Amino acid sequence: MKLQTRIVGLRHKNIDPKSIPLITKSKITFVQESENVHDKFAVQCLSNYFNIGYIEATKSQRVFRLLEQNTDYSVKVLAYDDFSIQIEITFNTIKVDGRKIKTTAIGRDIAGIYRILFFLGEEKYAYIGQSVDIDKRLKTHYRDLENLQHHNSIMQSAWIEDSTTFSDSILHKVPENIDGLDRQIYLFQKELYYIKVSSIPTANRVDADMVLTEDAKRQLEKLIKAVKLKLKQKRLAFNDKKDEIGQRFIDLGIIEEKRFWDGYQRGNEPRRYLTVSASNVLTWINKRRRSPMDYIPPINYTHPKFNELKDQLIDIQTEIRKIESQGKFLDESLNQFTHKAKRQPIQVDDLEKFLKLLKSI
Repeated sequence: MKLQTRIVGLRHKNIDPKSIPLITKSKITFVQESENVHDKFAVQCLSNYFNIGYIEATKSQRVFRLLEQNTDYSVKVLAYDDFSIQIEITFNTIKVDGRKIKTTAIGRDIAGIYRILFFLGEEKYAYIGQSVDIDKRLKTHYRDLENLQHHNSIMQSAWIEDSTTFSDSILHKVPENIDGLDRQIYLFQKELYYIKVSSIPTANRVDADMVLTEDAKRQLEKLIKAVKLKLKQKRLAFNDKKDEIGQRFIDLGIIEEKRFWDGYQRGNEPRRYLTVSASNVLTWINKRRRSPMDYIPPINYTHPKFNELKDQLIDIQTEIRKIESQGKFLDESLNQFTHKAKRQPIQVDDLEKFLKLLKSI
């Protein structure tokens, strides 16, 4: 991995500005200075075994921790002036054998809820997550932590401070009879449940908020795509039923299927036609005359089947509007969950409502 930082304090070390170009061409090495009274994570920078300065304070702890795990690194000078040297450190290897992580022995294909426990200072924390492959997901967590690229800032800080406090376990396994879309919704719901009931402060939540990882966002996008397809199929089925009932209105002679010129109604524009068809019977039944020029086709309101068929059409139309509303809610939720700034939390209750809708569909 690579890390850019600065060597500062050149003037404090009485480095002659004229000698800086020579320093930048020589090999630069580091020495951890844990006994430094000003900064226990101080990293001394050497050129030809001579102290030229220190890693800047904002990056010193990160470099200090990486040096604990890395013995093979190289330094490239990017720029310099009379006060500092801009460098890029490439760490070629990362030692992991010394890391004492107590990892549960698990199979690769287990889907469920897992928990990672760790300490930050004196405070104990839990990180709760879900995955269709817990073992693979845990390995990703530890790899990102080792590379100092983890999305969760609390976990990353704890890892830098003391990685030996980390341990993990399985909280819940998904029943074998749940798979596909149902399994993913089940996982999200269980993850939220274990976050809310955790007796240990969780790194997932701040005042009942949680941060969605990129994996979780991708999973939600797949869920919504699959559920919207189900909604589309459901709406098509209701439209077919609506057409069947509309056709019964026509077949029973309650309303006549016809096409008529509507030029007068629409300002005498040429070639303007309206159609009475099976798909729009309910529209014509509900239409009211607003002017003498408005046309309403003859409708037999006294037919014995009129009210029964009309109620069926109203029920179907209600379901279609409900589907449209659900689709809109899914789009709005996806936009809310996936377009937030990095690490910006979302309300757990909002996600629960969203998942309940997915499950109901």
